[in-house]
Amino acid sequence: MFPNSFVLNLGFHQLLLRIILFVLLTSLAEAQSIPYRDGVFGPGMSIGAVAPKDAVDLISPTGASVGKVWFEQWKDSVVVFGSISPGNLEWARFPLELQSRAHVNLWLATAESVPMPEIGWGSQFGLIDCAEYRATTVNPAEDCDTWSARQVLYREQLRRLFVREWQIASDVSTEVFATAAYRQVLAFATNSERDGFSRIEPKNSPIMEAGVGTRVSGFQIAIPPDSLPPTSTLELGSLRLVVELADGEKILGSTSPAQATGDPSTFRRLVLARPIRSRITSCDDPLTESTWFQKDLPAWYLHSARADTMILANVEAGYRYAPTGLSPFPIWTHHFTMDLGNGNVVCGPHLRFVSNGKRWEFDGTIDENQLKTLQLTDGSWILKSGPTLGSYSPFGSGRCGACATWRLSMFHLDPGSGITRAFSGEFVIDNPEDDGDIQISTDWKTIIIFRGKAGLDGKLAWTSERFCLSGTQYASCGAGSGPPPEPRQISRTN
Repeated sequence: MFPNSFVLNLGFHQLLLRIILFVLLTSLAEAQSIPYRDGVFGPGMSIGAVAPKDAVDLISPTGASVGKVWFEQWKDSVVVFGSISPGNLEWARFPLELQSRAHVNLWLATAESVPMPEIGWGSQFGLIDCAEYRATTVNPAEDCDTWSARQVLYREQLRRLFVREWQIASDVSTEVFATAAYRQVLAFATNSERDGFSRIEPKNSPIMEAGVGTRVSGFQIAIPPDSLPPTSTLELGSLRLVVELADGEKILGSTSPAQATGDPSTFRRLVLARPIRSRITSCDDPLTESTWFQKDLPAWYLHSARADTMILANVEAGYRYAPTGLSPFPIWTHHFTMDLGNGNVVCGPHLRFVSNGKRWEFDGTIDENQLKTLQLTDGSWILKSGPTLGSYSPFGSGRCGACATWRLSMFHLDPGSGITRAFSGEFVIDNPEDDGDIQISTDWKTIIIFRGKAGLDGKLAWTSERFCLSGTQYASCGAGSGPPPEPRQISRTN
């Protein structure tokens, strides 16, 4: 059998040497050139090229070798090369012919397993499982064992979304493993849950070129990062990979003949001598996310959209006392960067500030769509996030928990000392009992919070509080009465 891991043969010079060797041996190999695409493939290989010593055998069901497979890195792409003998293959020319002609099955994963929480759900009081539910519920809406068994079936399909099996030939490709699982996952989901899975649907296939010589066939497949399944590390040092040569549905040879279908732990581990490094934002955000009750869960991302990270978590929602929904569910976070210039950067939604190599974090979130800065005379900044519309309670629970609430946050960013909260204010709209407005002066020196509260006669009584910028923070500097001036900066229709 083969070793469990091997290091990619790296280097332009090594690859160039192989091409020179091939040229010297062309008359013996009767080789035909395989084209490559600039920017995707590196220097081109050819049918009949001499396989390196660390090439892997394609093992047939009888145990014989039907060819060799080896690997190179070109920039951040992995290139798979194959040499097959005998070379009398008819390659598929379009997807329908994959069922009857030669092609390569390329299995890909970035991790051995997909961690998931215990089967359960959450309410505003915390996480719940079936044992607690049965112990505290007299007349359950649904037998929890039935719901739990359904989650087991759902999880089997969810795990498959983290693996890819591309059936591929020249200018022909289709993904058949995760795509089928994606359809099955959607069969468990409600209409409101479907969007959570849409970004994991397989896209961006690898690219293959294949050719046939007199005695030897060959292929090369470029695997750019964009074609990889979800990744849970910012420094991807290895891939889980299987290469199978197929003729229709018949497997002629495999680099991992003992693989368990779709189980990455049985795939060959391909160690990258040059890891593929990624960043979520310019602030080097860690690859973890949290919910109200579930902290520091491992996050995943797709190389085609690194700013969007996903965790698999049990959904927490107000008044969700019965087993409901999917466990776990993909919860997405969009990350963003605001460049302040001269080496100063703000990142969100979890507030981080980087200044000339120094990095600070703050336990708070900022609103990308309502984010502005004002630079002060000493070179520091005031960062304004909001006003942002939300709910009074994160779960919408309790008295007025679902009431519309406008919040404004101001932060002071100092290149020497980091982040401090300069101001935080809010008001609640509980139609028709409450109203409010937030007025900010054009120079940001003054903030006024207006609050309207209905009296016994149903009429709104208005009060206001003024806050003035003093140094790096806003301090209360007066109160008043009367409604906000027109035009309102915030209204019920915003």
